[in-house]
Amino acid sequence: MSTLFKPLVMALMISAVSLVSFTQANPVEEKVNLIATIANQPAFKPVTWEVYRIDRDGKDKLLKKEQNRHAFTLGMQPGVYAAVATYDNQKKRRYEFTVKANTPRDLFVPID
Repeated sequence: MSTLFKPLVMALMISAVSLVSFTQANPVEEKVNLIATIANQPAFKPVTWEVYRIDRDGKDKLLKKEQNRHAFTLGMQPGVYAAVATYDNQKKRRYEFTVKANTPRDLFVPID
């Protein structure tokens, strides 16, 4: 019985290490929908978006810049982010948010 048990245990250990390595190498991205609104409705106007990842030091790292879209979808790893929406080249709104694992979300950013 011992001769059967050892290979089984080894196979399980190798599988567990492989799964951990795969998860670390391929972090899960969550779907985040960013939607600019006017009067609580989709803006349907051109908006320039800048999406930043906020690191532990409080510094912003530009992740994505999107122009002339009132809404778009972005795959994001869990963490803390900020979205800056600019409308009519003058109105800027900054919205900070947290992305959690297994939590797709819609973010409504009022620009009026």
